[in-house]
Amino acid sequence: MIQISQIPILNVHLLMKKLLTLFILWLIQFSAVYTPSVLAQKVDYNGVWTGNATVDFGFGMREKFEYELILTQKKNKIKGVSTTVLTIKSKKYTAKAEIEGEVNGKFLKCYETHNIQEDKIPNSGWIPFSKMELIYRIKTDTNYPTLEGLYQCPDGSNGRLILEKKPPRV
Repeated sequence: MIQISQIPILNVHLLMKKLLTLFILWLIQFSAVYTPSVLAQKVDYNGVWTGNATVDFGFGMREKFEYELILTQKKNKIKGVSTTVLTIKSKKYTAKAEIEGEVNGKFLKCYETHNIQEDKIPNSGWIPFSKMELIYRIKTDTNYPTLEGLYQCPDGSNGRLILEKKPPRV
């Protein structure tokens, strides 16, 4: 039998991070009404969605960066381009990636297939989002549609996305 003291600290930290992510995903399912009529609602995902993503490094360390999705919807399939803007010491670094996924009513599951353009970050690199699970909502204070949810990367890091679709300017 393995004792807790025998488990390396790093593995315990990664396990706790994964358990927290699973718990948050589990909680999200209770924050929306899952009646058949809600699932069947037609949602227009086409257009530009802008906002922020945060990545959680653990130990209370979190990084926030700009994130944009330009989506095209055909029936329940989604394609598009994501743009990530990361600022380090007042210098901006940008990466663009292709997006694929599918929708089910108010739920969007997608991922970044591959980077199509990226600025080189000193001593680092870009990691695509291997999984995004977002929920479509209408923001009560502005009446704008939002996409909110979580993402995961192949390296085990994860975070939260909050995007808003503003109406085009006239």
